[in-house]
Amino acid sequence: MHEIAQRANPEAKVVYVDNEPVAVAHSELLLENNPNAVAFEADLRDPDSILGHDKTRKMLDFDRPIGLLSVAVYHFIPEADDPLALAARYRAALPGGSFLALSHVTEDSMGDQVRQLVDLMRASQNPVTPRTKAQFTAMFDGFDLVEPGVVFTPQWHPESPEDVGERPQDSAVYAAVGRKP
Repeated sequence: MHEIAQRANPEAKVVYVDNEPVAVAHSELLLENNPNAVAFEADLRDPDSILGHDKTRKMLDFDRPIGLLSVAVYHFIPEADDPLALAARYRAALPGGSFLALSHVTEDSMGDQVRQLVDLMRASQNPVTPRTKAQFTAMFDGFDLVEPGVVFTPQWHPESPEDVGERPQDSAVYAAVGRKP
């Protein structure tokens, strides 16, 4: 992602956060010659440790708009960890004009196949909790959804009609971007 952001703006600052030590070590190697991008290990469920981390504070100016991408991560947060409250904490930290991009697995389509995935992942380190369109949309509370709103991932600004396919709902993943007024 930093390549895309820094292609658009060479001075763009990027912070990667992951709870997997191997992923962080790999990211650090890739970023070692990039003074405008950092990675560190933390858990999404601890917003204060991420938002207050020295690397975050060094890279990001919370007085200017920020783009926060939490893609394919919230479905790993069980209801017991209150994903809506977590999303609200991150939204609250973003200044006006910021953008929030999220994607999330759902049972709203492909229900049987998604339930099989949930059953398969239940005993893993990363169990999956699918959410409905309404639950996903609630993660953008207080933000204005960018067109086309909450859609299945192939429908989010495809480069061609072929990218959408005949059954975009078969992705079983919602995507959306919201902007903080």
